Amino acid sequence: MDQEFQADLDGIRHSVEHAEVIALYFPTFRRTLLLDTRHSPVDPPLIRVMPMVANARERVESVRRLRPRLGAIESLALIPWLRSVAALKALGVWTCMVDRLVQAGGPPCEVTLERCYRQLVREERAEHHRAVTGEGYETIWQRSPAAED
Repeated sequence: MDQEFQADLDGIRHSVEHAEVIALYFPTFRRTLLLDTRHSPVDPPLIRVMPMVANARERVESVRRLRPRLGAIESLALIPWLRSVAALKALGVWTCMVDRLVQAGGPPCEVTLERCYRQLVREERAEHHRAVTGEGYETIWQRSPAAED
């Protein structure tokens, strides 16, 4: 693993450990794993797979609509994840998220987080399938008639 990527992993872990709200987004299939560690007696920590949004303002607004009783977000981490979903576990980021959520809200969070992981894996595979079959994709060049012989 090169040092530049190692520094990124350290920054990601730091963000997960300290931010109230973590939005780990997957640009390749336009989904976000949203973790809101804030909680109250009636609002447990939030763990949800959501559509990706265009910017931080939209994400803050979506969280505000989902959790109006919790007030303003004090710290938000927006983390792009360009690797596979499985790499989250292989590189230790997943364990960091589990630890953070268990600390925030107890063992039931771990079960919900694992469900979200499986959903993300399914959605990533579906997007790979669409890319291979061309569903929803357009070619940027066409085969010339001479190449078809």
